[in-house]
Amino acid sequence: MSLFQWIADRISKETIQPTSAWIPKNQDLTLRSGVEARADEHYVRLWFSELFLEKDAEWFTTRFPLGYSLIAHTYGDQPKLELSNVAGKTRFDIPQVEQGRSILRNYAMTPLVPFRGGTIELDCGLVSMKAGDLLESFAKTVGDIAGKLNVPQVATVAGIASSIASGVQELLGAGAARTVLVAHDMFKKNSLTSGYLLLASCPLKEIDCSKLWMTTDGVRYGSAQDRLVPLDPQDYLVVHVECLTERDDFQSFSAIGKPLDDAIKAKLGGRDDEAKLLLVQAKVAALTSPDLTKSDAKRVIAALDRYYKDSLGLLADQTEALQDETVDGGAEARSHLERAIHSLPAEAVRDLPDPTLLGILKS
Repeated sequence: MSLFQWIADRISKETIQPTSAWIPKNQDLTLRSGVEARADEHYVRLWFSELFLEKDAEWFTTRFPLGYSLIAHTYGDQPKLELSNVAGKTRFDIPQVEQGRSILRNYAMTPLVPFRGGTIELDCGLVSMKAGDLLESFAKTVGDIAGKLNVPQVATVAGIASSIASGVQELLGAGAARTVLVAHDMFKKNSLTSGYLLLASCPLKEIDCSKLWMTTDGVRYGSAQDRLVPLDPQDYLVVHVECLTERDDFQSFSAIGKPLDDAIKAKLGGRDDEAKLLLVQAKVAALTSPDLTKSDAKRVIAALDRYYKDSLGLLADQTEALQDETVDGGAEARSHLERAIHSLPAEAVRDLPDPTLLGILKS
């Protein structure tokens, strides 16, 4: 059974009825809501934006909080890949005196994931775990391993995703776990759109959802922007669904950056044929990368072409540094790739034809 279905079955057997409400787009003062994801143009990322734990003698004594997330979607050539993560005591290790205030701001629970269209399944929640050395150690181990999936190039660690999902499932089913807050299948009836989702322990009938606001200081409640107050003390979690058209982590894409760096070195060294082959290698890596949207792959390929053509003039003064074997190649590769991409805005390539493998090989 998939972790997604296992969580659904677990929730159906529990009787909790916490609040689950989207903060209205026009009341998001951070201006991050309302971006509707388009296939092969957007990336999706899930954040735990804010956590508030009401004062309770159990928290961090006999019980500890464990947050979890799950994103399931079509990825690469696999029919479905479930990327799960947990954040346990090592992330939420807060002294008792620190309860009753907002904690854990902007913790990324998933990497940037290309949206391929169709449906995407997003689950997250907070459970209360019974304290115990063995269980807490297990929670830390699963969390540390799951954190390895939260990297830019998810495809490189996709092979361990199922093992991590099994560990998360065992963890959530252990230690007399009690579900405190939950959001299951968040986009079952709606299109995938960025925004903030409030999960609160207060029953929905006690909260007027039209008075929810999101500010840079966290979630607030009120009838108008100039009359906002914090929520009444209770356990709550604010989940941020982020939709972006551009990545900001290209420094880690060594499969593209390294051949670009070597191509520039070869060009500066007068080895034009070798340089052209290396540039083709970098462009093919961009075209076939499962971690890039189709729109971003087009932009990266165009940027590589332009940067390579301009590199002789741009980098003439760096020839010695580039040829110095003591300089770390990876760091140089990342630097060149970032400069190439940042030099070409997405708008500049929007009307260009989509690149093809044959076209790249003939270039």
